[in-house]
Amino acid sequence: MSEDAPFIDFSDTGIREYTDDYYVAWVDLMGVQSIMSRSMEQTAIDILSLHATAEQARDPENIKLYPLQDGFYAISESQSAIKGFLGNVFEMLSTESIETYSRFKYVIRGAIAHGELIEVSELPEEINPEFIDSPFPKSALLIGVPVIQAVESESEAPPFGIYVHESARGIYPEDEESPLEFKWWRWYEHRDIDSREIHSSLEDYYNWCKQNSEKIDYDIDDLERHKRMAKQYLTPPH
Repeated sequence: MSEDAPFIDFSDTGIREYTDDYYVAWVDLMGVQSIMSRSMEQTAIDILSLHATAEQARDPENIKLYPLQDGFYAISESQSAIKGFLGNVFEMLSTESIETYSRFKYVIRGAIAHGELIEVSELPEEINPEFIDSPFPKSALLIGVPVIQAVESESEAPPFGIYVHESARGIYPEDEESPLEFKWWRWYEHRDIDSREIHSSLEDYYNWCKQNSEKIDYDIDDLERHKRMAKQYLTPPH
C-alpha cells in the first residue's frame, strides 16, 4: 500500500448502531454472458434498458436503487413499496418482451430477502472522516446478510418471476392484504397484464434458444428447467 493511500481504521467506530431492517430485492438479466458473446451493442441496450426502467418505476421516497452491471439491488423498509416497485419493473419489461422478436428478447428474474443492512452512504462523518471525505463511491456500497440471501436465491426464481427468501416470508405488515408467504410471488396478479401472453412469448423464445443452443451456449438441461419453471409460475392458479 502506498503512503498516499493510508489504511483507514474502522475498528470500534460503532457502525453496528446504524443498521435497519429492510426488504432487499436483487433483479438481473438472465443469460447476459451469452448475449454479450453475440453482440456488445445488444448487451449495452439490454443493460441500459433495465436500469432506465428501474429508475422510471421507482418511488424515490420509498425505494433506493443500487445499480450493478447487469442487475440492481433495490431496498425499502416497506413491503408494499418493494412489491409495487418490482411489479412496475416486471410489468414494463415483460410487456416490452412480448413485443420483441425471439432473438433479441431479454428475460429478467429476481429475489427478495429481509433483514438488517448498513447503508454506507448514510453513515455519519464521525464514523471515519477520512473515508467519508474520500472520493470512493460510498453510494454503491450496501452491506448485510439479506444482500447475500437475495443474490444467492435469485437462481430459484422462474423467468420473469420473483423468488421470496425465507427471511422475507411470513411477515405480515398491518397495511398488507397479501403478504409474502410463498416461495414465488406472482407479481402479475391484480395487474393489467395477461401472464399467459408472457408465457407464450417465452415459449417462442425458448424454442429459438433450443434450435440455437450450441451457438448461444445455452445448456439444454438449464433451458428445459427454465421452461418448466416459467410454465408453472406464469399459469394462473385455479
